[in-house]
Amino acid sequence: RPIACSTPFIVYAGKNFLANLKKLGFKTFNDVWDESYDKFEGVDRIMRINALVKKLSNSSLKELRDMHEQIKDVLIHNVEVYKSFKNGMEIDLI
Repeated sequence: RPIACSTPFIVYAGKNFLANLKKLGFKTFNDVWDESYDKFEGVDRIMRINALVKKLSNSSLKELRDMHEQIKDVLIHNVEVYKSFKNGMEIDLI
């Protein structure tokens, strides 16, 4: 849903979720914030995500606007990739 709505995201899912999204052609936000949490699972993943959310929540409004400006191209790219899947492109997960 965040991809379709052109919204940045942090994912609490299985290990390597972001890596698998990238294999499908999507881009993530590793140029703007630390996505190393994707290599972990369980409590370690939760703790790293929590630290990231805390860091982002302490950002000023200007910093958040600057981040959003920096990721605009990623958001647009992801919507286009999403539309290509939605329009019948097959996903090869093997």
